[in-house]
Amino acid sequence: MPTTSKKVKFVKFGVKKNNLATLLPFYNAWLTFYELRHKGVFCDVVSKDHDVRFPVHRLVLCACSDYLGKRIKRMFYKRKS
Repeated sequence: MPTTSKKVKFVKFGVKKNNLATLLPFYNAWLTFYELRHKGVFCDVVSKDHDVRFPVHRLVLCACSDYLGKRIKRMFYKRKS
């Protein structure tokens, strides 16, 4: 792994690396989504890869993937019309 003498500055979404208190709500949300998915609560879509099926949250897919978000929105609006 290459080393550098420059100090790397980590700022993403306005959050500094050393400010873990601001990251805690996001971590808690992730834990809640994880727990709900494993219990099957609010899982409204099934993703399939070969023969393996994964119950997932449509909202999480839309938030994490532009491609899947567009596909899911398109399917949702076709059903409404």
